[in-house]
Amino acid sequence: MPELRADRLRTIAERVVREFGGGLEALMKRPLTEVRKALKSFPTIGDPGADRIILFTGKAPVAAVPANALDVPIRLGFGRAARSWGTSYRAAQRALDQTLPRTVPARRRAYLLFRRHAEEVCKRARPLCERCVVSAQCEYFQRRGRS
Repeated sequence: MPELRADRLRTIAERVVREFGGGLEALMKRPLTEVRKALKSFPTIGDPGADRIILFTGKAPVAAVPANALDVPIRLGFGRAARSWGTSYRAAQRALDQTLPRTVPARRRAYLLFRRHAEEVCKRARPLCERCVVSAQCEYFQRRGRS
C-alpha cells in the first residue's frame, strides 16, 4: 500500500522537523540513547528500524540485523533462535556485535549482505541451500543434511 507508506513517511518527516528542529541531522547529533528512544517513538519503527537508521546515518556502528532476514545470521550460528522474535533478534545482534569489526562500513556491508542473501538464497520457508556459497559453515545446513 504505497499511499499509506507515503503518508506515514510524510508524518514522520514533519514530526522530526517539528520536534527536533532541523530534521534527521539534528536528531542524530543527540546522545545515542536519546536518538534510539526518539526513533522508536515513531510509528512502525522498532529496534530493527532504529538500529538500521542509526547505522546508515553513521551515528554509531551498531550491529543491525535486517528484520526480514533474521533467519540468515541465526542459521549461520550468530545467535540462537528463540520462541520470541525479539529474543532471537537480540541474540543475533549480540553475536554479530562480538564478531564484526566495530566500524560503520563493515557493519553496513554485513547488513546488506544478510539482506541480499535472505532475498536470493536463504529464504525463510524454502532456503536454497544447494546454491549457497556458505553452506559448509552453515549450522542449519549441517543439521538439515543429517536429518
